[in-house]
Amino acid sequence: MFNKKEFEEIKEALKEMKGKQLESSKEMKEHVESAIQFLKKEIQEMKDKQGLYYEEFDKSVSTFNDLNGRYRKEFDSLNIIKNQMFEKVLERTEKELKQELQRHLEELKLEKSAFKELSQELSKIKEEVQRLQGVAHKTKEIDFELTSYIKKITELDHEKLSLLKRVDDLQSLVARIRQGKHS
Repeated sequence: MFNKKEFEEIKEALKEMKGKQLESSKEMKEHVESAIQFLKKEIQEMKDKQGLYYEEFDKSVSTFNDLNGRYRKEFDSLNIIKNQMFEKVLERTEKELKQELQRHLEELKLEKSAFKELSQELSKIKEEVQRLQGVAHKTKEIDFELTSYIKKITELDHEKLSLLKRVDDLQSLVARIRQGKHS
């Protein structure tokens, strides 16, 4: 059927094909291992970030409880001052004081609702929480900073969604590679 030379040529061609197949398999294995390592690293980074978010959330809750207590004390102080002023001030001054107190009460109500909204988003905040501690004494600056916090929360949320999409894409790629390997 085949002479010895043809048989040797076929044998050499088969060895060469087997070598190429082994080399291709090694490259594919290295690529899959690299993708798996990348995914593991990304997942660990996400876990680390999540742990940091939880820590920051706990700190924020504590800070907000402290701020809430301070605002309640300040609110009580304002009521005491208001009662003292009613006794000592003329009727004209009394009207001006009522207007000023009303303005402060409205600001406190707005700030209280803004704090509730912000506390729901705290699980996503990392860097902004540290600024809140410096803001505790500056009531008028809080409204401006809350807008900045919400913007950063949105940016972090978009970043998280982007990372999750990348993880899904990489999982799909690994699945396709595995399917191609078995085919």
